[in-house]
Amino acid sequence: MSTKLLAGIFVGIALGTGAVLSTPVAAQESWVNVTGNLAHKLSECGNLTVVSAAPGSDRLLAGVALRGLWASEVDGTWTQIGVGPGSERIVHRSTQILYDPDNPKVFWVSGIYNTVGVYQTSDGGETFRKLGTVTHNDSVSVDFSDPERKTLLAGSHERGHTINKSSDGGQTWENIGAALPAAAGWTTHPFVVDAATYLVNTFGQGPVGAAGIYRSDDAGLSWQRVSAVGPSSGLLKASTGVLYWAGGGRMLRSSNQGQTWTAVGSGLLSVRPVELPDKRLAAVGETTLVISPDGGNTWTPVGGRLPYAPDGFMYSPQRKAFYVWRGDCTDQVPRDAVMKLEFDAAPPNPGTR
Repeated sequence: MSTKLLAGIFVGIALGTGAVLSTPVAAQESWVNVTGNLAHKLSECGNLTVVSAAPGSDRLLAGVALRGLWASEVDGTWTQIGVGPGSERIVHRSTQILYDPDNPKVFWVSGIYNTVGVYQTSDGGETFRKLGTVTHNDSVSVDFSDPERKTLLAGSHERGHTINKSSDGGQTWENIGAALPAAAGWTTHPFVVDAATYLVNTFGQGPVGAAGIYRSDDAGLSWQRVSAVGPSSGLLKASTGVLYWAGGGRMLRSSNQGQTWTAVGSGLLSVRPVELPDKRLAAVGETTLVISPDGGNTWTPVGGRLPYAPDGFMYSPQRKAFYVWRGDCTDQVPRDAVMKLEFDAAPPNPGTR
């Protein structure tokens, strides 16, 4: 019996009940270290914080605490960006990179600690500008239904009742989280559905009896709990419009803009899921990555055993590979901070059978 099939059987046992697993999907068996020249780079606690694939490009971006963003066109070779004339220097621990779907040279970067919370670039990262005085942000979300990109939400880090909202593209911010219940917990990853409709996850340490997912249809004046499960990472809006949020060991799914949620699958870590080019859903299982062809009802293990429990993962269509990453609390980037698994998820050619 092949090692890949054995890995699939092992993962099927590890994932437990609630998910029907089929034969493992073909992929490179082992993960490859592509940390390259980021390894041992001087930083601080929370050193390697995020990795992202630029849409329509083989370019990857990585965030290093105190050292800004780094770009890679070749695995293992990274060059600092955001150093053009007049650029603000990024010093926070970057938490999310959000690309404008109409122009990937425009993107937003949220982060925690070290003063500035949200930056924006309009030139692909040559220069950045800080957006107002908002700080300590686990995420950023933008109303892409508005061509002027006026409405932004920025999540908080280890804080409750804190959802930062801007109605002027990030120049000024206000907190719209005060109406949430006292026991709701931390509000880390709010999401803009449209100018008036928002979602936010709530969770945290200690007694958080009102934790879950909350929804507002009046621009944050009031909030209603729509799920008793509170995810701890970001939401995915698939190309179909379906929303996915990993939480409670399962995948939460909504087909009505977050009004109601259904829990599917099992054995999933609370890491933001990914939609692949062929429209399948990918998530982090207990020992491997897993893929679902049916919106999270069933899951199949892919590739070899994960090198570690990742802080996050993503897929690069141009490089045909998954990437996982991790940081730690030392003052240097770990030698295995970024790992790669080759996997071709290209949609089938309509001219072939």
